[in-house]
Amino acid sequence: MVNILFLLNELDDISHTRMTLDIVSSLDKRKYNPYVYSLKRKGSLEKEFKSLVKEHFYISSENVIGDVLSIKNIISKSEISIVQTPALRSDFTIFAVRLLYFGRRPFFHIAVRFNYLFKNISLYHIAKKILYLISIRIADLNVCVGKHIRNRLIENLKIPSKKVCFIPNVISFGSEKLVEDNLGKNFNLKRDIPIILYTGSLIERKNTVFLVKCLALVKRPYYCFLVGEGPERKKIAGLIDQLNLKGKIILTGYFRHISSFLKIADIFVMPSKDEGLSLSVIEAMHAGVPSIVSDIEGNRELIGNLKEGLVFPLQDSKKFTSEISLLLENQELRRKLGENAIRKARKLYNFKKMLNEYDDLYQNVLKE
Repeated sequence: MVNILFLLNELDDISHTRMTLDIVSSLDKRKYNPYVYSLKRKGSLEKEFKSLVKEHFYISSENVIGDVLSIKNIISKSEISIVQTPALRSDFTIFAVRLLYFGRRPFFHIAVRFNYLFKNISLYHIAKKILYLISIRIADLNVCVGKHIRNRLIENLKIPSKKVCFIPNVISFGSEKLVEDNLGKNFNLKRDIPIILYTGSLIERKNTVFLVKCLALVKRPYYCFLVGEGPERKKIAGLIDQLNLKGKIILTGYFRHISSFLKIADIFVMPSKDEGLSLSVIEAMHAGVPSIVSDIEGNRELIGNLKEGLVFPLQDSKKFTSEISLLLENQELRRKLGENAIRKARKLYNFKKMLNEYDDLYQNVLKE
């Protein structure tokens, strides 16, 4: 039995936490014994993690030294063989734990890379980017969720290829529950009007304010659901009122499961400024919903223009608006792109395939 510690930054419903939850729930329990430690108290996925790992679930003391000592104690007492981390804070926590072993390496550290922070160098982020570079070099292995992230680590940062691999981030779509079957009735939607969907955080990086401004320029009838929460919600709500979009753009708040929204959506939009590999877009692909995405590396890896969706130049409001209008008026094109998206998602972004790749990875690590 192999004991694996999944060290999380938080328990909120974000990409790396959702992916970890599904990995923990689906691991072969005859081979692996998962432990979970969160560096932040409380979060929307806390109960689900607790029910999965029970006595092997730990929450931060909210004291850095206390966390380091607690994690070292868990690793030593439980004979942890592998530690997996998703972000800078957890990376450096494990680095501090390792220092307490005075040169011994009792566990193998796998760091999952969900983004590439060196893409746009700026003074504001320079400290974080230096820490990112250090964390890449101190991890035993960097698992990149996008091919573009892997390529940049090897080509731009000269990380040895043996310390880098690619496994896409996918969640178990079969576990999605239908929490609402009558969304159209509940939101008083008129029939035969196409529905645009965005799911994700309402934050600056996701470009949701830009999305609302562009939707104001669309002349054809539509409804748009913005499913998620974040610091830009208040600004977006004000913009919806200001641009007379009330009733057309609907802020739904947070939903744990979004399958019911995908079921009624005609178009999915992701105008992000930066992405690793968007779980939201992958979910839309599995549901057969064509996506309109910004032309950035993470999105291009998923969506080919006029293949699985449409791609517009980042921040080009005129082009984005015209792409939305094109799909709103062309049902046949939506159908064709949606079918292509399903095929690609099932082939390349399959949860069982990802789980098998992690299983192979863990077994190879143990051989070392």
